[in-house]
Amino acid sequence: MKQFEYKILEIPAKGFWGIRINFQGIAEQLTELGKEGWEAITHSADMNASGRRTIIIILKREIN
Repeated sequence: MKQFEYKILEIPAKGFWGIRINFQGIAEQLTELGKEGWEAITHSADMNASGRRTIIIILKREIN
């Protein structure tokens, strides 16, 4: 049976209103993680405990 490990990325938005998102930076980070075998399985945008907007990305990879 396949087994997986999981990773959660929390990426904060920037700027006074918390609306600036560095999409290029996120793409580069996901590309690097993909080279390590990680696969994004879901995402959401939410507010963290301090009231800042964040993007949450959950990744998984198979354990060999």
